Amino acid sequence: MPSTGLQELQSSCRRDPDSYRTEFLTQYGQFQALVASTELRPSMESKQLENLSSFMAHVSSAYPVEGRKVAEYHIRLLKEYGASMHHDLRRSLVKSTTIMYRKDAISIESMVPVLFQLLSVRDKELRKSISASIISSLCERARRERTLRW
Repeated sequence: MPSTGLQELQSSCRRDPDSYRTEFLTQYGQFQALVASTELRPSMESKQLENLSSFMAHVSSAYPVEGRKVAEYHIRLLKEYGASMHHDLRRSLVKSTTIMYRKDAISIESMVPVLFQLLSVRDKELRKSISASIISSLCERARRERTLRW
């Protein structure tokens, strides 16, 4: 599906998750297939997986069960194949993982260790992105905890 079609579906899924569940599950199945393909050849570029990863991250709060599974896929891909992955795909997965953290589909305890592991990858843009993500995530977590205490 072209990215504009995914953007329209993303908007529709957020507005009315129940009505678009079938379409979401179709994309979820395609996402799983692309993940399996990427596991076989992680160094290959995959714009489809980048687009679907972003789509899944943005609608993860509308479909919480599948959203948590998508987050697990992201964490596993980054942990096991992050260093050998194509740089655009790696950056996209990091960005999507951060989005899922903000939507409560993934815990900070499972996200941050993987991001720290990726800091050793020779990719300056990735390191800048990860540093910003870690700092903003930790600040957000501290803000949430302060709000709960009061």
